[in-house]
Amino acid sequence: MRGRSLALAGGVASLVALAWARPWRYRPCPSELLDEVLPDYQFQDSVSVEVAADPRRVMRAVRDLRLRDMRVAWLLGEARYLPGRLTGHAIPADPDQPFLALVRETTSTVVLAERPEELALGTVGRLHDLTDQAPQPLTGARSFREFRLPGFEKLAMSIRVSGLGPDRARITLEHRTQALGLLTRLRFGLYWLVIKPVGAIVTWQMLRAIGRIAAQPQAEPTNGSTDGPEIAELVRDLEASFV
Repeated sequence: MRGRSLALAGGVASLVALAWARPWRYRPCPSELLDEVLPDYQFQDSVSVEVAADPRRVMRAVRDLRLRDMRVAWLLGEARYLPGRLTGHAIPADPDQPFLALVRETTSTVVLAERPEELALGTVGRLHDLTDQAPQPLTGARSFREFRLPGFEKLAMSIRVSGLGPDRARITLEHRTQALGLLTRLRFGLYWLVIKPVGAIVTWQMLRAIGRIAAQPQAEPTNGSTDGPEIAELVRDLEASFV
């Protein structure tokens, strides 16, 4: 019996380690935008999925995404931020609110950089703290780059889209974290052991949800154009929600 228990425990541990490493996954090239805004970091991961959607509609879908569109990610997020809500440091999440606007309400997220097919966002806080992440106020990309206060982590994220055909696209989310200070790096390193695989699940479901939204039939515009909004329009909408 003891031998079987040890074998079972070893098997579970092996599966967890395999899921954490995910050696089978697609490995996209690093984001050039993130190279510009956060070239120095200790922790990094990326998730990429193919979706049956017009690449031109994907960025609009990013804006329209809500928690209700990704229920597993919603549940995992509720579990992660429950200690903060119990201690009054986090507000309840509205599942019908646009996800990016919700992120702004709970963090100091700002637009760091943008290209026609890519958007980079950044935030600073004690991301490893289960009760109070202490988001730091930022005014833009410059304040993000210049932040150096020990005890905090700088998180930069990139969402980019590449077309694979008329109705096929690849969506990639890459995130990097720079822990400021040795003690902070140690604390975040322990947090990373848990949050990396969980975050990969959340990201995977989020990208799949974006693809589903982008693939939904849409009414033809009256001007005859089928193009989605330019990235500049998305950035303006984001910045307006960040005020």
